[in-house]
Amino acid sequence: MPSLTPGAGAEPQLAYEVTGDGDVPILFISGLADTRHAWSLQVSLLDPTHRAITFDNRGLGESEAASTPYDTLDMAADAVRVLDAAGVDSAHVVGHSLGGMVAQWMALVAPSRVRHLVLSCTYATPGPYCSRLATVLRRTLSSSGVEAMRRLLLLWAFDPDLVEAHEDEIAEAERIIHHDDLPSTAMSHQLDAFAAHDTAARIGEITHPTTVIAGVDDRIVPARRTRDLRFGLTDATLEEVPGGHACFWTSAPVYLRALSVGIEHGTHSDPQLQ
Repeated sequence: MPSLTPGAGAEPQLAYEVTGDGDVPILFISGLADTRHAWSLQVSLLDPTHRAITFDNRGLGESEAASTPYDTLDMAADAVRVLDAAGVDSAHVVGHSLGGMVAQWMALVAPSRVRHLVLSCTYATPGPYCSRLATVLRRTLSSSGVEAMRRLLLLWAFDPDLVEAHEDEIAEAERIIHHDDLPSTAMSHQLDAFAAHDTAARIGEITHPTTVIAGVDDRIVPARRTRDLRFGLTDATLEEVPGGHACFWTSAPVYLRALSVGIEHGTHSDPQLQ
């Protein structure tokens, strides 16, 4: 069973889990429509020196729903509350997709809580393609319901060649990544946050060592949009991983290697951690 963050006024309680007892805490922030279980493969492959903190974003999984709409800045405050509840002063922060947008704000508004960033398959501003994608997903949600929208999102998350060659494995990945119910209201709020995210004017203020990971065949956040992050950040390296938007799952060993190299670089770059 997960733990719950303490109540904080109108802020929802959040379900979180801490796995492992290593000295290197890593906070994983899930992407669009994903709960903490989306990180289960990465967590299972982590080095014993690491301690994984995963949580359900507000309104998803076992976390309480928010009573009003919210944005990625609000979600960053949630991530900080999770660290507080877990008793962690600062952590390496890994954010995928929508979670990468949350991680950007976390580095901007709570810089002392972040040791190093991993931003995968994400953006500073959506651009024409991702804006249109959000519109299509909203219309699908409105006209056909949350299950149809989720199936469409899942189809786009995987590289077509991989689906053709490994249908059974993809079906299992889908089952694990999205095995929780997804409330329609929460999905609507997440889509709004996804589409409205914009840190372009402030991205240069992030001085943390950052690893940017692009899925080379990403059809949700095109690799070009993710690559652009590197040019706005002060201290960033780019890693390209085979696969689509779900590359953190389908190319898990490669993704984990890029993540681990980034964490090692971030640790050596921070004199307080040496």
